[in-house]
Amino acid sequence: PEEDVDGVLLRAPTKDEGMQYFCRDSGFGRVVLSLYPIEWDQELGDYIRSPNKKPIIDRACSSQCTVEVGGGPWWDVWKVK
Repeated sequence: PEEDVDGVLLRAPTKDEGMQYFCRDSGFGRVVLSLYPIEWDQELGDYIRSPNKKPIIDRACSSQCTVEVGGGPWWDVWKVK
């Protein structure tokens, strides 16, 4: 993995100044994804993960994702410790 890549400075829409260089992204992200079925819980009045059901997708991995690694107001590069 490219852990020492600082990322690319990108323009992003801002509330007061329009499009400005405001974030830093890297194309070297890694992601692990699980997708679970949900159902409505009448008592809670909200959706919950369906009990006793297997995930629709379980621990799918990819190294093809973009991640934000810095930007306003934190202009330093983020590092995982």
